[in-house]
This record gives sequence, C-alpha cells and structure tokens, in this order.
Amino acid sequence: MLTSDTIAAISSAPGGALRGIVRLSGQDAWKHAFSVLAQPPVEPLPGHAYQVALASPPLPLELLLFRGPHSFTGEDIAELQLPGSPALLRMVMDDLLHAGARQAGPGEFTARAFFHGKIDLTEAEGIAATIAAANDRQLRAATTLRDGALHQWITKKAEAIADILALMEAGIDFTDQEGVSFISGDQVRHRLRDIIMDIRVAPQQAIRWDQLDAHPTVVLTGRPNVGKSSLVNALLGQDRALVSPVAGTTRDALSALLPTSGGLIRLVDVAGVDRDQQELSAKMNQARARALRQADLILLVVDPWDDDATVSADLDGLTHPSPTLRICVITNKADIAPTHIPHNGRLLVSAKTGQSLSELKELIVGEVMAAETTRGHLLPLNQRHRKLLREAIVPLERVAFEASNENLERHPELLAADLRHALDLLGEISGAISPDDVLGRIFSSFCIGK
Repeated sequence: MLTSDTIAAISSAPGGALRGIVRLSGQDAWKHAFSVLAQPPVEPLPGHAYQVALASPPLPLELLLFRGPHSFTGEDIAELQLPGSPALLRMVMDDLLHAGARQAGPGEFTARAFFHGKIDLTEAEGIAATIAAANDRQLRAATTLRDGALHQWITKKAEAIADILALMEAGIDFTDQEGVSFISGDQVRHRLRDIIMDIRVAPQQAIRWDQLDAHPTVVLTGRPNVGKSSLVNALLGQDRALVSPVAGTTRDALSALLPTSGGLIRLVDVAGVDRDQQELSAKMNQARARALRQADLILLVVDPWDDDATVSADLDGLTHPSPTLRICVITNKADIAPTHIPHNGRLLVSAKTGQSLSELKELIVGEVMAAETTRGHLLPLNQRHRKLLREAIVPLERVAFEASNENLERHPELLAADLRHALDLLGEISGAISPDDVLGRIFSSFCIGK
C-alpha cells in the first residue's frame, strides 16, 4: 500500500472559499511545487512559509515546506495556499500532475503517516471520524481518538501482557535446569486478572459510536401516576403524552424534542414501574429498561409525600453501567404538596401550575452538559475495537485458567502462544499488526487530500 512516488491533492473543502490548499507529499514534493512557481525560494528551508507567486496565472500564494521525517506523513511535504477558486485549484493540480506528481487516493496522506509510524491506526480512525463528524458529540469523541487516548490505553495493556510473556519465555529457555522459574502460576493469574477485568469493563464504559448521532436523551421515570406525562407536556408546552388520573395510562416509551439553551434534547416518557407479571406489563417494563439504557440523564419523578425510604428504593432500581449517566430526583405536584413535609433539597415543581419549570429546564441542560463533559474523558470504541477486545479476552482467560505451576513447567509454550495471540489481537486495534484488507477499508473512507 505504501509507495515512494509523490502524491498531490486539493486538501481544502470543495467549493469556493477565501483560501484553498493544494498539498504534496513524497520525495519530489518540493521539486514539483517549485515547478508551478514564477520564482521558487532561493534557499528553501523546512518549517518555513514563503510569499511567492504562481507562474501562470501570476497570482500570489503562500508556500509551506516540511522535510521528512519531521512532517505529518513522514515524507517531504509542500503545501500551496492560494485563492480558493475551484477552477484555479484544478489548474494548479493539472500542472502538478503534468510535472510528475500523482493524484492522491482517498486517505493516502494519512495512510502514509501511519506506515511511516507518525500515527497509529486508532489515531488515523480519529482523523477520519473528525472529518465525518456531524455534531459536537461526534467531534469530541473523534478528538479523543485522534489525540491517542485509545492508543495509550492499548499500549499499556499490551505492555503488561508482554511483561508476563517475557518472563514465561525466559522460563522456557531454562526448562532443562530444575528449580529455575521466572514467574509462578499464581503470579500469572494475579496479573492477568486485572488485565482481563480492564479489557472486559472497557466496552461497557466506553462511548458507543452508534449513539453519538442522537440528541442527548432525558428519561422521566417513576412509579405510576406521579405525573411524568404531565411534566413532559408542561416542558414541551403541548399535549404530547396522554394524561389521565388512572394509573398506568402510559404503556410505551414516548419521545419528543425539547428546545433548550443547550440545543435540542430528547425527552422520553416511560411507563411507571409495574410489578405485574402479565405479558403487557412485561413488555412495558422492557420498553422502560431499553429507554433507561440509552439515557444520558434520568429524572426520577416522585410524589411530595414520598419519604426518604421510598425514594431510596426507587433509586436502587435504577442501576446502570454507564459512567456518564446522571440521575436527579424531582418532586412533582407542588400545587398539592403538604407544606410541613421536607423535600431534602429536591426540586419541587408542578406540571399543573408551571411552578419551577424554568428551573427544571436549567437543571436538565446543566446535567446533560455535565454528562457530556464526563463523556469526553471516556474511550471511544467502534465495532472493530469492540470485536478485537472481545476476542483478546478468550486466550487471556484460557491462560489465567490453566496457568498452574505444573503447566508452566510442562507446557509453557502453549501458554506463551495464547499470550502472543492476545497481543496480536490488541496489535490489530492500534495497527501494529493489521491485515491489508482492514487497512484498505479504513483509509478508503477518507476524503481525497487527507
């Protein structure tokens, strides 16, 4: 996939703009760039920008020069920044191709950076995700990936496994010497236990790419007839959900978009908790559970006369594996709340009179933004990452199960082979070991000129 020829491409966005960029990379990048100039720099230096002009038409431009390996691709790079006329950019490209450069393919600049060791595969995926980001959530996750967070995490786990493997293989070299041992079975199991736990938990606590294109989700839950649907209608300013004094009116999860100062937020009204084991109740509870799993914020709505024990019991039923999930308790029906009952700092609102609804909106926005801040520190994992992590656990668990002192003495090469296989799988995530078809699929999703 890596070639030594010089590539060129228009690297700025399609369409007209104030400035456009034409980029070259390869051993003749400077030479080809100079060929389209009226007067090249007399003594060009890497890391410098030069005010020059095109030979034809005679328009001013800025020339930036970088010398490999101290460049993004690891090769010599020349970048022409000129007026962003599509016709002009195309004309310059034609001249560069005539001079001997080759039109770059999708993602070829980033692919060269990868193959020259300037970035790893997860950082390359982060660049692609940044280009494709359609909202702030996707952009933050892509930035985390591009900045190397997953690469650093994978490297740390791989180094821990490699340490165990090195001690195990050292023991293999001394199998003919009785009593020589570099690591015991108990030590192997102890070290692997923490590694396996970290790899197993990571996908549960990581950002899911398939959820990043959705609006932040707030789920209102609680026991039947506490006024969840009434609160949804009051927040939206319209009758989106059916309301009735009869408990259990809401049967399915109903959603609507709420405009806020922080952007659109999806409100989801779910059925109240029902302990009935009938088929309909079971389906209602399943729909409620699905909505809660997708929530960024849960608003637990309670009655004003609910005591702390009742509220605590309701909270206990809201366990959730996501570290970004936030839960707030809201007391509804302020219009009929007994004045002598304390609410322990919980926001007291009324869907009927509108009391404190503005404060509730502010609370929702604040909690959602706090969840997004927490999310920004989590690992972003796509389906490829998750699949390889699941596969890596299998040989690690096998070693942890079979690593007795007897097996270390009799069959250490089998245990070592499993550790090497786990390292290979982790290596595929970062690109240390990755099949050509995987690399091709990743880089082909890029734009031309990236």
